[in-house]
Amino acid sequence: MNTKLITHKQSLKYIIAAFSLTAILMVGQFTAAYFANSLALFADGSHLLVHNSSLLIALISSIVSFNLAKKKSDKAEMIDIMGGMINGAIFLSIAIIICFKGFERLDIEGSGVAINPVIMAISSFIAFLIHCLSAYILSKGRKHSFNVHAIFLHTFFDCISTVLTFSASVVIFFTGFEKADSFVSFVIAVLVAFSGLRLLKKCIKKAFNIRKAKLLIRKIDIALEKEISHIIDIHEQDISFAKSGIYYSAHIVLDTGCCVSQEHDEQCLNKIKSILSKNFDINDTMIQLEYN
Repeated sequence: MNTKLITHKQSLKYIIAAFSLTAILMVGQFTAAYFANSLALFADGSHLLVHNSSLLIALISSIVSFNLAKKKSDKAEMIDIMGGMINGAIFLSIAIIICFKGFERLDIEGSGVAINPVIMAISSFIAFLIHCLSAYILSKGRKHSFNVHAIFLHTFFDCISTVLTFSASVVIFFTGFEKADSFVSFVIAVLVAFSGLRLLKKCIKKAFNIRKAKLLIRKIDIALEKEISHIIDIHEQDISFAKSGIYYSAHIVLDTGCCVSQEHDEQCLNKIKSILSKNFDINDTMIQLEYN
């Protein structure tokens, strides 16, 4: 099983675990909101509803990515990026909705609804613990998948959201100042918007690098096959871009007649590396020679 296939399979595992936890939490939040008459808790539950929708999008795109990775399709990474970008757009939408609702509440002098800050505090504390567990699960896979990274960010900010909600419940309990919810919501909105913009930037950069790598691989194929006539095939090529330079790896199949000595192998390998360095400024390589 190749590395990308393992990565997508692990992503599925992390997302399913997080989805199960937050689905249970969402039901609990809505139930607590009903008994506490708390708009803040209802907003948290609605936020979790969007969060679970994001998880569902991530789950679907990860399943598609996993199946494409099994077929060794180069579209697997693009599907993963699309899932991350959809989630980034959802983050920004959430931030706008939170701000709109926050300003709406500030315009209303009193809602006439008695909020139960005790239920509000207990519910937000339990939610915090579940979000921490979910964030811990997702943190293991966030470096290898944009989908997992997106949901990790969302869960991380959910933790902050529940802390702020708990703080608002304490303020309401001791002072009766219900507009604390609105001020807390603006802080959450800024955090969510920052998260969405950062994720979109990473996804766009990754998509650009994938496109750039494909074009570069095409040029490398042409250059190598033109200058080394006994190359039969080049496969499992991979390019990554870093500040230190470009990394290139590939399996290169040579004609059977080339399999004459270790010295000839070294000559072919040195010639390939020379072409990569001279024509494309690629000096960090991992080349495996094979024979037809």
